[in-house]
Amino acid sequence: MQQEFVYKTTALFAFISLVALSSIAQKKFTVTSSKANNYCKGTCALFDNPELNANSTAIIFITTAEVNGINLDPYPICAYYNGKQWSVLNTDNSTMPVGSQFNVQYYTAADGKDFVHIVTKENLVKNISYIDHAGLNGNPEAKFRFFQNLAPNIRGGLVNAAETKIKYDESAGKWFVSNNNGKSMEIATGYNIAIGSEVNNNTIAPPPVNSSLFIPGAKVDNSGQRVFITVTGKIQG
Repeated sequence: MQQEFVYKTTALFAFISLVALSSIAQKKFTVTSSKANNYCKGTCALFDNPELNANSTAIIFITTAEVNGINLDPYPICAYYNGKQWSVLNTDNSTMPVGSQFNVQYYTAADGKDFVHIVTKENLVKNISYIDHAGLNGNPEAKFRFFQNLAPNIRGGLVNAAETKIKYDESAGKWFVSNNNGKSMEIATGYNIAIGSEVNNNTIAPPPVNSSLFIPGAKVDNSGQRVFITVTGKIQG
């Protein structure tokens, strides 16, 4: 009995410590679009942050902020890394109005709860990309955020202008990301995920018709090398 109490106390302390470290790791700031930080032919605004500059592994979440009660940039956005700096990018190529404001939350690097899911040939099944993570597998009640992470100069891939969603597949016991328009996810597109940080209102998807349990297998080709398929799409930078 005493040993069980010690174990539970230790486990609780470890969990509290993990939460504390995660909350300390998360940082935030606000960026305002201006002529000085304009980039991507007017569709994005660069960040000048010492912890993010030249840091391709950062996990970033961005939301628009109202200016005098008005959202000046009512367009779909993502985090875009040009090889040197991160920025907020309008994924539909809309020009970003000067004065638009954005709240940026970030982690300087991935950890056990915050990571980047990248679409690969191995996890792409019938146009959807399965997420394989211990904190999400077999957990249909998981709460998390997700946000597009675009880094073509690091891993390849192009911006995904389509609206996306993440759902749970009960037959596979995994969450997956897909495009609302039904088109296939593109290889090398990425999504930042932060587990337990915010309710995401994810919905449970029914198992795909005539599908079997999806279990990522060992790579049988050279896809482990950082070489990806070239696709046609919007070019940024």
